[in-house]
Amino acid sequence: MLVKKNKVVLLFLSLIICVLIAAVVYASITWILFVTTTVSSCNDSDGGLNETVQGTASGRTGGVSLPYVVTDFCESPTELREFACGFGGNDLQMWKANCNCTAGICIPPGGAGGGGGVPGNGTNTTFIPELDPEIKIIVDTDRSGSLNYQADEPGKNQWNRSLGAIFMVNYDDDDEDTIIDSIDFDDRGHPIDENDIIENLNDTRDIVRFGIRIRNVDQQDIASVVLKAGNLDQIRAVHIFKRVSENESSIWGGPNEGSDEINIIQQVRVPGDVEFGIEGLFFRYTLLQAYNGTFTNGYDGFLNLTLEVTLLNGTRYNDKVKLKVAPFVMLPNAQITLPHLQNIDDLWARDSDPGFDNAAFLDGLQREMIHSTDDRWTQDQIEIGYTHAPGTDKQHVTMILPRGGNQANWPRQRLLGFNVGIFRFRDTISYDINTENSCPTQDSPDSGEFGGNIELIPATPNFKLGRIITGKTISIPFFRFFQDQEVQDPIQTDTCWLAVGHIDEIIGFIPGGPFGWSIIASDPDMTKTIINDPLLPDDGVFFAIGNRSTGRNLIVTNATNTTLETTGINFTSPEWSYANYIKIYDGRGEGQIAHISFKTDHVLTIDKVWDTATTVSIGIAPGGAFSPLHCAAGICLRPISVPTEANWFDNPDVTSKYVIIEDTKFWQDVLGVEVPAVISVKEVREDTNLWTLNAEAKRRIDITINDTRSAFPSENLNVIKIPNLFMGSTLRGIIESRSSVAFTPGLANAQPVNGLTYFPKSFGPTRHWLSTVDVIEKKLKDQIPGNDEIFVEDWDNYHRNMGGVHCGTNVKRQIFIRDWWR
Repeated sequence: MLVKKNKVVLLFLSLIICVLIAAVVYASITWILFVTTTVSSCNDSDGGLNETVQGTASGRTGGVSLPYVVTDFCESPTELREFACGFGGNDLQMWKANCNCTAGICIPPGGAGGGGGVPGNGTNTTFIPELDPEIKIIVDTDRSGSLNYQADEPGKNQWNRSLGAIFMVNYDDDDEDTIIDSIDFDDRGHPIDENDIIENLNDTRDIVRFGIRIRNVDQQDIASVVLKAGNLDQIRAVHIFKRVSENESSIWGGPNEGSDEINIIQQVRVPGDVEFGIEGLFFRYTLLQAYNGTFTNGYDGFLNLTLEVTLLNGTRYNDKVKLKVAPFVMLPNAQITLPHLQNIDDLWARDSDPGFDNAAFLDGLQREMIHSTDDRWTQDQIEIGYTHAPGTDKQHVTMILPRGGNQANWPRQRLLGFNVGIFRFRDTISYDINTENSCPTQDSPDSGEFGGNIELIPATPNFKLGRIITGKTISIPFFRFFQDQEVQDPIQTDTCWLAVGHIDEIIGFIPGGPFGWSIIASDPDMTKTIINDPLLPDDGVFFAIGNRSTGRNLIVTNATNTTLETTGINFTSPEWSYANYIKIYDGRGEGQIAHISFKTDHVLTIDKVWDTATTVSIGIAPGGAFSPLHCAAGICLRPISVPTEANWFDNPDVTSKYVIIEDTKFWQDVLGVEVPAVISVKEVREDTNLWTLNAEAKRRIDITINDTRSAFPSENLNVIKIPNLFMGSTLRGIIESRSSVAFTPGLANAQPVNGLTYFPKSFGPTRHWLSTVDVIEKKLKDQIPGNDEIFVEDWDNYHRNMGGVHCGTNVKRQIFIRDWWR
């Protein structure tokens, strides 16, 4: 009996233990079933049927983490009916969820009662899984040109050369109404005429997108959705659009913006992810008070955005991104030009008008290629570069340069348009007279701000966008702008000895060479070698036009006040039909130039005589570098030229040697009075001051060449020396500051255009009267074999006004194929 009782007790205890074990098993199963799910992907390839959901499941407390896959079909557009949810490969429950695959009801086995996916009344537990909130702001971090919430997540709050989102300024005019699509500037560099509307479909391609994702949060639980900028200056530098669409207006930003944050809860209360747009208004410029005081501490180009979502219960989520404005990128002279219309190239120069005859210059440039400007100094008015951000169109940008109250207006009418923008830089010459440049004299801003002083050394393997080079005559604030672009690290070189102060007076860049381009550099020593060639006679002449008597060694036999006689020569014969001017280059009366009015057998009668000096080196006349005072033949020794006479100033005699020419180029004195420029080889050879000056000029140019080469370490830049001479003022063998200009037309001041290079016509000497070969131009051709040179008549409007072909032209060149950030 006792044994039976013990068996009963043991049986009872066993039963209790089984119940306890069953309870534990049941509790364990129930604990596993109370899970929080996160959906990581949803395949809806067929518009609502046969959905596939993938994600993870984890316990509410302490939890487990198990993969699950759900596969079934949509019963209706809004409901996914009874599909299997596998935990670790074990089908433990049935689910019902919306077809967007973001929520559902878990029904353990046996609990699926009524049809249509409605839970049954079984004893099993039913619950709604909880999804973690997903709050994200995304930008094009990887610079692919599109947004991807996975690929663009890493590093989105950083910025360096290889990673980080980029936006760009929008300075073009896509609807071609002559109004810039974002913002304009006055001549002080102050923003004006703000345009905060996306004009049309083309304009949408200039706007950079960023995305906002708010998931797994009931919209009714959200108190606010706020975008915050890093500071007020950052948001004042951009426009923010709630969508990138035609006729959309900015909701935030611009120079007058008063808040560094905005509540966008209304803009994000829509199904799915939301895309916003960013339009840049300013290039990076870190100078204090940049853009005429718009940015007190300067503008570093960055835009830090924080997305902050606050729930009604006080819970707060945030996410951050970082962007930077794209730079102004210059293009090199060696770059091919951009075809305009029907194979006409985008070459710009001033056309002729009633007050300005530029026909000779335009004819040399091949007139059919020209687009007209309103100023002869087209190169000095503008710099045409470009800007670009991933996912946008590459956009030419025409920078209107400081000009001392004479900034160009023609680009607005003739360049501004689709994908061609306008950016007016502050007129530092007018408004920053107390700033300095890097010359020893630290001059105020002047012609050093012009385009001829801002050039790009083309690309090499180590510097894939090239490097900017300027003369030290550029002002420090303006040079700072190019430094702030951070992509074409600029260098400076000494141009303080040049009257105009431009780098393009001494070096240039043409196609052809080891890197696809070469430097051309003025070389006075080369010119000296040409002039000292024994085969070049003393009566060779510079700056004559047409026929000349070079090599005839004409000597005066007799002269009166108005005649000159040489026996043995019949001046009435056809071979002397060209004779219009006499230049006495040696002996008594040296330096005089006379116009021939009548010819007889051996006598020439004159009716007008100019008294010019016999040396070239000059001093600076009153008026400084901006007056056309720097000329040859002694005129700048006499800023106001000696009035002409109807007879000889000093009658020639038997010591007098002369040369006869058909015509001559003319210099101008400060009053605009023209004086013949023709001068003999002998006079130039014997001008010791000229050669002292040019020895110093060569030393200065060699420094510039070394500066350029040093900027490209380990890369052997190809330098081609070309002939040129300079004139100016020296003091104890040193060229005085801002005094020197080209004596012979500056061949380095050339303009390459699609396989052709336009050089100024030299008007150099020939070796004898039967030759038409200009020895200066021949040497240039010998130095650049295979190049198609065209020599352009630039004397009257450019050379004698201290300029050249490059100064008088500008070219819109093809944008680099390579993205600047790569």
